[in-house]
Amino acid sequence: MDSKAFSKKYSWLFLIPVIVNLIGQYTGNSAFTTVSKPILMPLLALTAWLVMTIGGVRGRRKTTIVLALLFGALGDILLMVHGTSWFLAGMLAFLVGHIFYYSTLPRPWKTRGFWETAFSLILLAALLIFVVSEVRKLFHVEGAMGWALTLYACAFAFLIHGCIMAAMIRRRPLFLLAALGFTIFAFSDVLVGLGVFTDIKIPKRGFIVMGTYILAQMLVSLSLAWELVDELKNTEYGRRLRRLYAIQDGLKAHESEFTEAFDKDFGKGEFETYTTETGYLYNSIRHTANHLWDWMQPAAAKTPFVLWPAKSLILSEPYGKVLIIGPFNYPLHLAVAPLAAALAAGNTAVVKPSRQTPHVSALIKSMLEESFPPEVVEVVDDSVSNEELLAKEYDYIFFTGSPKVGKIVMEAASKHLTPVTLELGGKSPAIVCPSADVRLACERIAKGKFLNAGQTCVAPDYVLVHGSIHDAFIKTMKEVVNDYFGDISSRPAGMTLMATRRHFDRVAGLIPADAEGAGRVVIGGNTDPSINYIAPTVIDNCSWEEPAMQEEIFGPVLPVLTYDDLQSEVIDKLHDSRPLSLYVFTRKCKEKKAILEGIRFGGGCVNETIMHLGNENMPFGGIGESGMGAYHGRTGFDTFSHKKSILYKSSWLTFDFLKPPYSNKLRLIRKIYK
Repeated sequence: MDSKAFSKKYSWLFLIPVIVNLIGQYTGNSAFTTVSKPILMPLLALTAWLVMTIGGVRGRRKTTIVLALLFGALGDILLMVHGTSWFLAGMLAFLVGHIFYYSTLPRPWKTRGFWETAFSLILLAALLIFVVSEVRKLFHVEGAMGWALTLYACAFAFLIHGCIMAAMIRRRPLFLLAALGFTIFAFSDVLVGLGVFTDIKIPKRGFIVMGTYILAQMLVSLSLAWELVDELKNTEYGRRLRRLYAIQDGLKAHESEFTEAFDKDFGKGEFETYTTETGYLYNSIRHTANHLWDWMQPAAAKTPFVLWPAKSLILSEPYGKVLIIGPFNYPLHLAVAPLAAALAAGNTAVVKPSRQTPHVSALIKSMLEESFPPEVVEVVDDSVSNEELLAKEYDYIFFTGSPKVGKIVMEAASKHLTPVTLELGGKSPAIVCPSADVRLACERIAKGKFLNAGQTCVAPDYVLVHGSIHDAFIKTMKEVVNDYFGDISSRPAGMTLMATRRHFDRVAGLIPADAEGAGRVVIGGNTDPSINYIAPTVIDNCSWEEPAMQEEIFGPVLPVLTYDDLQSEVIDKLHDSRPLSLYVFTRKCKEKKAILEGIRFGGGCVNETIMHLGNENMPFGGIGESGMGAYHGRTGFDTFSHKKSILYKSSWLTFDFLKPPYSNKLRLIRKIYK
């Protein structure tokens, strides 16, 4: 039975402990209460989970609602144990639950405009003053218990304020039900406090406390759960979120098939397939889904005095139809990651997977056609050439590939004045300074270089190592390659192959045949044309004139060059090379600063390689010959969004500095503009 069927069949079970508990409270039968209370909140958590599961909700906010209820259950259990310490522990559990509740609210502090901000601050201040004064007046408790009660009361103030502001910002009345629930919750806790800290007698206090407590928890948890369901089904935000979930579901449904397809196309193993393709996409989509609502909100901009009274906002508007052309080296990752960003920004897309990986591309086409109608995502197959595709008009073009084809894409886009993002490549250097940890440098350069058989646009293309540590570097690199791969005379387990015979021939042709002199192979050099295998290869004593230094290698061949003076032989030479990535290995801030400030490049790492791609909070893109534009995380959303600037001018105050007649205004305007 799937989760939705389970949800529909068993959601009524929550009512049983509610009825049993209320009977026990009303009749005074403590056995009923003792038995039912510990399972009441877990079953309410299950009910909220069922509501959200039936509605298709997933992600962080769904989890936090369930966690809030479970911490409430823990608080209930702790409060049943007599003693001050247990009482404080129970309050702490409830407080943690309140924090989880607050984290589900849609950023209530992100107000827009002066009046909304003013209302928010006044409301919060009024609630805090009221709850603190009432706690002090009702309970007269000092010391640690007094501070605990005050903090607990302030949590209710923040929650009620958050729900009211969320209702205002999103125009969603269900948040007002949650605010009512928290208010009733606070009233229930006041009754509990009166029984614990005062001698005030209230008839049927236990029944009233439990009744209001159950009502409050149901109002809070179920209204927030229903809000998430309604939001997912009936808003633009929900529509975009459902599209992200559709990609995620498609990837999960076909994950094992993708593993087989990658193995068929170029021998890519399960580990590399998951970490660099499907697993990376899961993480990227989750990050986008968790932050999408914030990214969609209008951004406030400062309004100059001369335009007052007015407010300025920047709206994120989808471009429209986006063309995405994917490469062969990471055919799933580099086609679907920009697609997810484009759909998150509200666009539709035409996707062209690489023809050089037929099994993976066919599976991408099948997955996307199952997940989306053609008016949302259209997948173009091998029969359509890039020239035919680019002859059509699009609202945005996103291309990943070589600089040569990138120029063709840009030329075609210019005919329609279509904006483009070009993710290209280049010769990305790894610079090993004399202060570097040689073992660490070798391990991380080898990891980045030989991943995916070197077919990575940000892989270290060559190494510049200081002459004083050159011999140690070569010796250590031999040890590292042996540790990583063992015998490389034939294909080691897990080693990816070259994607096509054409790429194999090109990269194999860069390996020098001479065993002596410049360009000497010190590691690897073995090839097997029958399976397109090239062993991890290191070429020592390279010069800038070597064939391997004339183009991006894009394979498991690593030239090593030496230098003696960092400024003249490295920084000055590479200043305007503009590679996609650059890697620095050093322990000295002076060396690091000189390289990072003296060389232009897309992005990179210090004492690491390629891992900057794994941070969705940073943009990824090239500069010059290595590309233009960027994506990943928020930057990807912005890449596929037109930023529309809107000035909202007041209609009740019509004074305007700039309208005719101009007499006697110039002096004032001069003072304002200075």
